Amino acid sequence: SAAAAARSYFPTGAIASINAQEVKLANGDTFKLAPGLKTASFKAGEKVKVLWSMKDGAKLANHINAAKN
Repeated sequence: SAAAAARSYFPTGAIASINAQEVKLANGDTFKLAPGLKTASFKAGEKVKVLWSMKDGAKLANHINAAKN
């Protein structure tokens, strides 16, 4: 829906760092991780797409996918 699209974004970038609380992309974007989001399969240097929304003034990653290119 258009309303959902306005709140969700899909930046693609390489992971600069990732831990249990947040992921930081090489371009400087930093996202807090939604509770229960599994990130063990991702590591620094991998290209990913991040589905996120604003929550309490912070960028909250709701889902992370490996980027195809």
